[in-house]
Amino acid sequence: MKQVQALVEENPDATLDKLRAEVNQTCGVTVSRTTMCRVMKRLRFTHKKSPSPE
Repeated sequence: MKQVQALVEENPDATLDKLRAEVNQTCGVTVSRTTMCRVMKRLRFTHKKSPSPE
């Protein structure tokens, strides 16, 4: 989980899918979107809504 925390701190605007790809590349572990969401909740990171296109 420390690796995920470091990735989020380096890329605070990254999506779950981008973070999953980074975890796969750096750690060699494939995680589901649900698992990544759970990890983010455990680390107490909140999600942001994207601004709507005008």
